[in-house]
Amino acid sequence: MHRRAFTLVEMLVSMALFAVLMTMSYSVILTTQRIGSRAAVMRDVQTEARNIIDLIGRDIKSDRFCGLTVSPSELKIETKSGTGGCSLTDVKDTKQYTYNSINQNIELNYQIKLDNITGAIQVNSSFVKITSLTFSGKNDNHVSISATFTSVHTKYPYSFDIQTTISPEINY
Repeated sequence: MHRRAFTLVEMLVSMALFAVLMTMSYSVILTTQRIGSRAAVMRDVQTEARNIIDLIGRDIKSDRFCGLTVSPSELKIETKSGTGGCSLTDVKDTKQYTYNSINQNIELNYQIKLDNITGAIQVNSSFVKITSLTFSGKNDNHVSISATFTSVHTKYPYSFDIQTTISPEINY
């Protein structure tokens, strides 16, 4: 009785086929991982952009902006010539959103006059820069905000433009 064994050529061919299949599988896994990472960066930038615009919009519409209901016509919109940025300030100068185009951040500066407290908070996180921000309008009782948010991730660069118009709340 003869036992049939694999020849050296058969072993080499099967190993080569196995190597090709493994390389293809690994390539698919890497591509999927890259797509997932890019999607995560895009999601993070878009989420932060929406959250910041919503925060500014809520502050404009609510009584939190200066302790009373503020209509957009009561806000000061200024262009900062030294920093190339802009600011949005309430009439009582208790709250101000300031955009600085040099460091590409938005700061919320606040002053609580009753307790004599002042401070500043950076609104955007460290992984997102704001490459442009403009406040406009207010003459027709609306404030328009236009901004471009950019990921600082160098491997997966991404920019997101967002615009919104905010009008005062109407209480019935």
